[in-house]
Amino acid sequence: MKNLSMLFCLLLLPKCAMANKNERYYQTIHCNKLKGQIEYKLEDKTRIDCLTENEAIEHDWAKKWAECLGQALYYGAMEKKTPTCVLIGTKKEFDKFSSKIEFTSNYYNLPVNIFHIEK
Repeated sequence: MKNLSMLFCLLLLPKCAMANKNERYYQTIHCNKLKGQIEYKLEDKTRIDCLTENEAIEHDWAKKWAECLGQALYYGAMEKKTPTCVLIGTKKEFDKFSSKIEFTSNYYNLPVNIFHIEK
């Protein structure tokens, strides 16, 4: 019985650990892959999640798509870079919420990149 409960805990541990990842975890991995500057601080004390040579990138949970879009547009304008939204979530969430960013950016003719990190 003791071995069975130990096995059960070991099998659940990876799932529990994955469920507790925060936005910063995904932001750090993604920005490091791009060799960008994490938490780049602007003159007004706001911070860009990731600044690369060509992009000002905001990372956010997929359901917070509007916040991601607004921040990416502001950061892109401030640094004269392409605004980029990276939505974190499931494929289903990405499909649902990225279409809202696409619709808005197309309607207003805004150059916004959209990417997805699956949690």
